[in-house]
Amino acid sequence: EDLLVAAKSSGQAGLQVGNAGPGSLGHLGAVILADKTKAHFTHVPYRGAGPAITDLLGGQVDMIFGTAAAVAAFVDGGKLRALGVTTAQPSPALKGVPAIAASVPGYQVESWYGLYAPSGTPKEVIAKLNAAAAKAAHSPEFSKKVEEEGLVISAGSPEDLDNYVRAEELRWRKLVTENKIKPD
Repeated sequence: EDLLVAAKSSGQAGLQVGNAGPGSLGHLGAVILADKTKAHFTHVPYRGAGPAITDLLGGQVDMIFGTAAAVAAFVDGGKLRALGVTTAQPSPALKGVPAIAASVPGYQVESWYGLYAPSGTPKEVIAKLNAAAAKAAHSPEFSKKVEEEGLVISAGSPEDLDNYVRAEELRWRKLVTENKIKPD
């Protein structure tokens, strides 16, 4: 909440938010936060997350939206302070850091990965691949690695993935269109 007070009281320009470039998840995360809270942020695009993190550490920008994997070492080392996670629930990689949704109802920004095969792949092959992927995704070794990266496993059917992707596409298209965001 201190962040939102600072963003609202810092004038029309607001806080400077570094990100991996126009249309990146970090950029969109800040846009959603601004939309939901009426806080002010200035978008500062970089050519990747690394330079944005470097400038945050150097004080050239006020904040970033970064992945748990990219910032965890800096947080653990006391060089950065984690204010909130963009997922609906707290992240296992950043213990004790609240979800932004706890202060900003409905806020949720997640990256996700899907497993795809070429169109025309026989249904029985898809079913075998899906079963093997689900089994691997829930193995202790993979689960541990995923948790270290701050990710959460959600293995479902191909139809589940298709429905999720369609819903995400609609959600992001609306945000990008309403905010006139043009990727670089």
